[in-house]
Amino acid sequence: YGRRSLTGDKRDVAEDVMRVVEEIVDKLVDKGVDKVFVTIGQDFLNSDNPQGATTKGTPQDNSMAWHEMLAGGLTLMSRVVEALGSVADVEVIYSEGNHDMVLSYAIAKALEERYRNTDMFEVDTDPSPRKYRLWGKTAIGFSHGDKEADLATVMQMENAPLWGASSFRYWFLGHLHQLNLIEKNGVTMIRCRAMALPDEWTSHKGFVGTERGVTCGIIGEDTGLEEIWLMRP
Repeated sequence: YGRRSLTGDKRDVAEDVMRVVEEIVDKLVDKGVDKVFVTIGQDFLNSDNPQGATTKGTPQDNSMAWHEMLAGGLTLMSRVVEALGSVADVEVIYSEGNHDMVLSYAIAKALEERYRNTDMFEVDTDPSPRKYRLWGKTAIGFSHGDKEADLATVMQMENAPLWGASSFRYWFLGHLHQLNLIEKNGVTMIRCRAMALPDEWTSHKGFVGTERGVTCGIIGEDTGLEEIWLMRP
């Protein structure tokens, strides 16, 4: 959110996101889903400070000022969470990226306060770089996936009780803005697509042709990953 397209594409990314989320909600109605996990962070925002740069200071092509990005991002995530909450309980999980560690954390804290006294919404603002959940027999890991040397061996070492309690194990990752699925050492690593429009850097680098979209996994308590939905705007 907040990236300026090199080609002058004026599409409203927020409305693209909401169209996809509404399609997901329609599909979930018939699934009988009990809970939805949704991450905040993962480079949700394009930059992280008044200078228009990432957390580490890399300049970005932005379509708005930092305060507009923060305010608009909070509004968008509230809309996403409440739309998903119409069909299931929702847990929002802060999962840090490399573009927006500060501002996305601020959005996570704002959501935590907003939904503090509700039963159907939960917000995890722990700043740990990797998050884990056990859903029935399935271990789920969330990470941006840009820093770990070998994610195929991290889960079993870092969270042995989770590994031992599970029959199925998955990582949901971001960073590369493209779909990829690798099975290694008993865990499946799923790289998810992104909704971002191509900016000057990605266009000049030739990172073109990758489909924009949202990746959604349907996980059964006793059956592991049953479906992957590739939702396009």
